[in-house]
Amino acid sequence: MVKFNKEGIELIRNKINSEELKNIGRLTPNSFTREIKMEFQKLMKYILNKKGLSTNMEINNFYNDNK
Repeated sequence: MVKFNKEGIELIRNKINSEELKNIGRLTPNSFTREIKMEFQKLMKYILNKKGLSTNMEINNFYNDNK
């Protein structure tokens, strides 16, 4: 189990919310430009928080935890 300190978690949070990471993740210049139900930052948090459950259970847990 990996333990993160406060600075490490803050660094990850800042990277996820940065425009730099969003630009790296874009396939085209128009990617991630609309406000949708799962914008880029939420998608990254969802991927990082996956626990190996079914996709349906993962999405339900993600939205229940992030209300």
